[in-house]
Amino acid sequence: MIQKIDKIDGYRYITTTFQFSKDKALLESIVNEATHLSKKVPPHAPSGYLRPFSVRLDKNIGGLLAEEAFKIYVEDLIKTKRLNAKVVRVAVTEESIEEIGTQIDFVLDVNGKRKTVEVRSSFSYKTNFPRLFGIPLIEDKGAFSIIGWYKHQHKPQEEKKDYYVFVIHFYHPTEVQKKCKSEVTVYIAGAASKETLETKGFDDDLKQKGAKYRIINPLISVPDPVDVIDEMLEI
Repeated sequence: MIQKIDKIDGYRYITTTFQFSKDKALLESIVNEATHLSKKVPPHAPSGYLRPFSVRLDKNIGGLLAEEAFKIYVEDLIKTKRLNAKVVRVAVTEESIEEIGTQIDFVLDVNGKRKTVEVRSSFSYKTNFPRLFGIPLIEDKGAFSIIGWYKHQHKPQEEKKDYYVFVIHFYHPTEVQKKCKSEVTVYIAGAASKETLETKGFDDDLKQKGAKYRIINPLISVPDPVDVIDEMLEI
């Protein structure tokens, strides 16, 4: 696994590359966990679209890769900077799947304080790399948003988390299983605290009738994910 901080127009993002030759056990465990999870999660997408198993599997692999990239980055900071902190990934259970809106991806314990983190990911295959961040802006909008709490017909409510992290897969979702057998790269492209989403975000339906998402757009309109993760860990 190779992880580094890159820049685009001064905005920093985190690049994580998993290599099958070195990370075989990790990648295989991710695919296995995603396979199990895909049999349990509700089949409907937020838009109401009924997703086949293969679609759920690709999305869940992407989600687990995103979570692993975040966890590795945070654990490395805790170790190298000798922080009084711990990151714990919250296991998905039958109960948390059924109890709509309560699932938390990670809990951070930082200097005795508990902080909840949600890691969201999305696949990009219709735009160029700078547009992921909102460079250049088109009609005052970026191609992607940091998504916080939301509600729709299949999720009437969701608890607000302390932080939201946004990860991009710059390839088509149907490619993820093949990439996991060779090399797969993901980008921690954005992040925001609950307070930033409340003060600088806005509500949008993201073209889904009846839905309401709290979002920040473009990504570059708020501090970059390196700064936000430093804030989480009180560095």
